Amino acid sequence: MSSRLKKRSVFLGEAVMFISQVSMEIEYINLPLLEILEKVAAGDCCKSLDFIPLCLEKWKKGEDFSVSWENAVEQSSLPMKKEERQKLKSLSMLLGTSDAAGQKNLLGLYANYFSAYYEKAQREYEKYARMCVTLGAVTGTGIFIMLI
Repeated sequence: MSSRLKKRSVFLGEAVMFISQVSMEIEYINLPLLEILEKVAAGDCCKSLDFIPLCLEKWKKGEDFSVSWENAVEQSSLPMKKEERQKLKSLSMLLGTSDAAGQKNLLGLYANYFSAYYEKAQREYEKYARMCVTLGAVTGTGIFIMLI
């Protein structure tokens, strides 16, 4: 359980970085969405986000972006809660659909959502990690006593 919580926490942290990076690319460089996603996928900040390369692959084969994105998020092996998966899927309706200022504002809202998810995941991980250590120590002590 602790491992899953850690992976979820890492995923959510990278999701926040991804959203922030896409927002900056849209605002300052104004690259096409395909190039932004390729640039993000090639970078180091979002390595665990397995849905980005999958989306790019489907999109380059001619599938509509929003369909590619939603399918890639749905097929992702990342440990997401239903609400997080839905929010991530809904990004497909936002990216590339309005002017740069509108996208930046909405991406800021999504960054706030995912920051809150990340903070909650961090608290859960810390809580359960401490519990696992305590439980392990108690179990180990119990086994030691039984062996004596």
